[in-house]
Amino acid sequence: MDGGWDASADTDETEHEFADGRLAGTVRVGRTVRRATGPWTPAVHALLGYLGERGFDAAPRVLGFDARGREILEFLPGISAPPDLAGFRGDEVLTGVARLLRRYHDAVAGFVAPPDAAWRHTVGAPREGEVICHNDIAPWNVIFVDGEPRAFIDWDFAAPGPRTWDISYALLRFVPMYADEAFGSPAERGRRIALFFAAYGTGDAIGPLAGDAVVGLIETRERTLLATQRAWGEAGVPGFPEMLRDGHDVAVERDLAYLARHRAEIARAIDAGLVAVPATR
Repeated sequence: MDGGWDASADTDETEHEFADGRLAGTVRVGRTVRRATGPWTPAVHALLGYLGERGFDAAPRVLGFDARGREILEFLPGISAPPDLAGFRGDEVLTGVARLLRRYHDAVAGFVAPPDAAWRHTVGAPREGEVICHNDIAPWNVIFVDGEPRAFIDWDFAAPGPRTWDISYALLRFVPMYADEAFGSPAERGRRIALFFAAYGTGDAIGPLAGDAVVGLIETRERTLLATQRAWGEAGVPGFPEMLRDGHDVAVERDLAYLARHRAEIARAIDAGLVAVPATR
């Protein structure tokens, strides 16, 4: 238990559902968040504890378990962004997420996972890498305060992987790389990808980059997303049958087709942007 939280002082036991808490049955109770647990929970708690010890304040603290066996996490004030990024499409949001992700990756680099860690690996995802990836850096999992990204929440999918695995998913969700043309031309997407990398910083962290390789990373990340949605949906993993019912997998297929059609143009814009945009870390 974390000594910074006094359960006796938090008398409001009313449960308030989050609109996006379907996958983990997430509710708010007073100044805490309650979530269902799984085999991955001890490893995730070890990770969050390490981050707290390192002074990384952009993740919730673990406060224990309630009488129903749910984990108790610190509630982080602020708002999350909508899936379509309405009101959050500016370059400053994108670069803010990139810098926060770099802070996290640097903070977690020294973490040694428990020998019995049971991470929640998705279908086709890497099983090892230089960091523990958050694996779900998306608008609904970033807490914003006064328009600035301040924290990452929903750590259930954290697992070992390369930094670029986290980066590619953040690009998918925040550039974003959806098929809808309302999110900008292929050249504009490439420009924003380069801007993200400039804010994250490359160098020794992820090495040299090439536009086509970056597009390939995003494509691979989308294919694992599609495979996971379908396999887990068919297996009845909570929350995933609803994704199939609502056509999430079909949307990912459209996004993959968009990426294939515009791959060369996006890659050229990334290469041009990587040369033109100075690092801003």
